[in-house]
Amino acid sequence: MRKRSLLGAISSLAIETLLLAPLALGLLLWRHHSGTGAFTHINAKVDLLILCSGAVTAIPLLLFAHAARRIRLSTLGILQYIAPTLQLFIGIWLYHEPLSQSRLVSFTFIWAALALYTGEALFTQGRIQKKQLF
Repeated sequence: MRKRSLLGAISSLAIETLLLAPLALGLLLWRHHSGTGAFTHINAKVDLLILCSGAVTAIPLLLFAHAARRIRLSTLGILQYIAPTLQLFIGIWLYHEPLSQSRLVSFTFIWAALALYTGEALFTQGRIQKKQLF
């Protein structure tokens, strides 16, 4: 919906935030009242981190919304596979998490399908460009 909206990145994020803010505020108040919330219950450093987490979350969302309007949906879909793949590699090589054979096979099939999809798209684009030349 965001990509097809006539609103800009900041406006659409603002509306999304306004729609979700009452739910988030209700949850925060309930957690604070029940004593399970972190804000003002630990120390000033944690309170500052909690307050800054909004900007740390909003800035990448704004940049993503801004960029998503400028690329094709198919390209955006393929780019969405990069973050989980990097997380997988970090888990394996940095944190030495085990990688079962079934997960490795699944990972291989997913990326093989993405490679076929991308290859077909590039092949089709090349054929269209050749036709336009003649």
